Amino acid sequence: MLSSSINEQLAGVADIKEGDVVLEIGPGTGSLTNVLVNAGATVLAIEKVLEEDFTKCHIHSHLVSLLRCKKSPDGESQYAKVVSNIPFNISTDVVKLLLPMGDIFSEVVLLLQVDAAVVKFRLKQAADYPSVSSIKSFFSMVIPDSLNVNSAFTGKRKMLRRSLQHICTSLEIEAALENVGLPATSRPEELTLDDFVKLHTVITKI
Repeated sequence: MLSSSINEQLAGVADIKEGDVVLEIGPGTGSLTNVLVNAGATVLAIEKVLEEDFTKCHIHSHLVSLLRCKKSPDGESQYAKVVSNIPFNISTDVVKLLLPMGDIFSEVVLLLQVDAAVVKFRLKQAADYPSVSSIKSFFSMVIPDSLNVNSAFTGKRKMLRRSLQHICTSLEIEAALENVGLPATSRPEELTLDDFVKLHTVITKI
């Protein structure tokens, strides 16, 4: 359970205010839920994050109904927010579930339970998956700046052993990739969030 001050900071990063609609994943004891509600938000909390749970619980349709009820006086559509404290090892699965729901979320704020890194990113207002630029922004916020993930995506379909040459040699990059169980010819778009973190850990020791 997080301290009230950390929960308040998390709500602050999400800029929670009166009338907001918030999806909270993994509410646990409800300490963060209380902070969100006290800030004036309507909170929909779901304990599990499996794809079948999202479908079975009709998360998307419930949020759409709430947003229709909360439509602003000028008639403009309102978007929901995601604010959650989740274990790092499920973060990739959570993001995969949220990305296709970009038509209803304006922003997502996650506190990952590893080094208490707060991650905030915006989803495109469309039902399609965000572009690579949106995804790399998310990666960049999670991983320390010493591994410049933006550089990893430089150039179309460029292999990491070339795009990360400003950090170390191609041979060292290949060795690092193989060390974490990835092909020496890996490209950035082929890596998961966990892969980037593992690669960062190895490269910082070179």
